[in-house]
Amino acid sequence: MANSEKESPGKGPRSRCIQITTEARFIRSEDGRVWTDGAESYQFLQRYLNTYSQIRVFARVRRGDVASEKFKRVDAEGVEVVSIPDGRGLSGVVKLLVRVALRRSPFDVDNLSKGPIILRVPGAVSLAMWFSCSGRGQPYGVELVTDPEETFSSRAMGVWWASPLRKSAKSVVQRILAGATAAAYVTDSALQKKYPVLEGPMHSYSSVEIPAEFLARGRERISSKALDNSKRMIFVGRLDRPFKGLDVLLRAMPGVLLACPEATLAVVGDGGLRSHYEGLVKTLGLEKSVSFLGALGSGAPVFQQLLGSDLFVLPSRREGLPRALIEAMAAGLPAVATNVGGCGELLPKAHIVEPDDSSGLAKAITALLGDPGRMIEASKDNWNVASRFEASILQRRRNDFYRTLGERYAQWRAPLEQ
Repeated sequence: MANSEKESPGKGPRSRCIQITTEARFIRSEDGRVWTDGAESYQFLQRYLNTYSQIRVFARVRRGDVASEKFKRVDAEGVEVVSIPDGRGLSGVVKLLVRVALRRSPFDVDNLSKGPIILRVPGAVSLAMWFSCSGRGQPYGVELVTDPEETFSSRAMGVWWASPLRKSAKSVVQRILAGATAAAYVTDSALQKKYPVLEGPMHSYSSVEIPAEFLARGRERISSKALDNSKRMIFVGRLDRPFKGLDVLLRAMPGVLLACPEATLAVVGDGGLRSHYEGLVKTLGLEKSVSFLGALGSGAPVFQQLLGSDLFVLPSRREGLPRALIEAMAAGLPAVATNVGGCGELLPKAHIVEPDDSSGLAKAITALLGDPGRMIEASKDNWNVASRFEASILQRRRNDFYRTLGERYAQWRAPLEQ
């Protein structure tokens, strides 16, 4: 059985219940507990428990085995998981929306009348919840975590039906944001421009928060790397969908090795496409330069790998404000990323390339690896940017957003309770 996390409620002026949607897929073990191998564990949900005493999470859940140590508990004290059928692909989305239309879903009136609602957008679960809220005029807040226009592309999702939905997805999310009573964005300005709220307040904070300990270790790394001219690159991301762009990075590697023959790449992550990427490594003759480390536990295990690396590369086809990139910057790593989501708010233009541009990616990488002084300066600059994501700073911004939603919800409920 997986390790249980600390089961204690968050601290702060807590009250009432808040309800959120998530696109994460959870697993329910035989004892009825709910687990995840992703980021949205009980530890992640603590941010809501700073303001509210109870959280109801609407998520797709399936039965399964959680024997691996990588699974973390979701439904500990103060957290209830409302199960949504775990449908896959386009058919799963359609079935979920049909259930909502027929009032045979968990999004019924009694369920949703228990507290303010946050839609973590985009995704099928948030879309279904929005239909339910809109049908009876119930207010809701939005946390926009990525750009749906980037998300719904065939290259990013690896399915044929994605691209035809791009314009529709963008339009729907614009409508969802336009009708929100308040919204929070992971970017400072990029997503706000495309998906504005018409009347409610707009907040800005990342879902990523960096422990002070990580920042301290990152600062130490910068000092220790001052005389080190090694060229260890690292990629961190799930390998179950092509949107992380690992194939683009692998195709850039021959160009990198021409300029820097000693360069290596460590791939952290796992998923259904791993064998495909391993095959691509063999086809390109990169066996001596590329290694696959598999999935590591989130947090400290990944951060330890970052500390031992020299350059982080994020070749994604879509992002919101990428956790992996911010963690790498907190570790004091220089970084190269693609021009998606909020990456351009984190890195200078010289370290940003367009998606699917293997040649441009190789040039940006070799420009950094070939210039030790520039590497050191990028390390310092990136660490300074990452320090803005220290946990206590972000939590204050989140609390303001959560309280705003609570006040709006109370105003909506008051006439109904008279």
